[in-house]
Amino acid sequence: ASSSVDHGVMPETKGYVRVYEMTSNNWNQIGGDIEGNLEGFIDNVDFGQWISLSHDGKTIAIGDNSALNLETADTENGTIKIYRYYEDTDSWVKLGQTILGANNDELYQAELSDNGNYLIIGADQESKIDGKGYVELYNFDGETWQKIGNSLTGENVGDRFGAFVDLSSDGRTAAVTAPAFANDGIPNTGAAY
Repeated sequence: ASSSVDHGVMPETKGYVRVYEMTSNNWNQIGGDIEGNLEGFIDNVDFGQWISLSHDGKTIAIGDNSALNLETADTENGTIKIYRYYEDTDSWVKLGQTILGANNDELYQAELSDNGNYLIIGADQESKIDGKGYVELYNFDGETWQKIGNSLTGENVGDRFGAFVDLSSDGRTAAVTAPAFANDGIPNTGAAY
């Protein structure tokens, strides 16, 4: 899969993502371009800033860390949108709701399980003075993305817990980093959970 941010004419740049499949030693695009949707947002200039593809290549999570929410126009909440490929129509269809960051620039990383039905998101809250970072896990129930359990948070302010996340194939085990964690008083030694 590949992405292009800042696609379009300012101020309505929205980015796009393309997914390719290897067939007969050639890369061929499957489905059309997945474009950032301006509905509900002032812009999506970083749509495609990061992507996560399921093991079978049929589900993709796409991040935009600076989408401006129209309801809070002064805040770049960031978004995660998930799409699934349907071979019969050769198209990508959005799954469930858009997942919004709670505060400025919070959604930095996400990973899908092998089947694309589990999603882990990490928000390291680097731009927040009092941010510890947090991680959330979601399951797609066929209609919406349901949050599973409580949010996991970093141990200390500034740890950047959730900067990088990974999810096992079945979606039941998660790995999380906190690269700015201070070990034995030594800053930025980092930690993994």
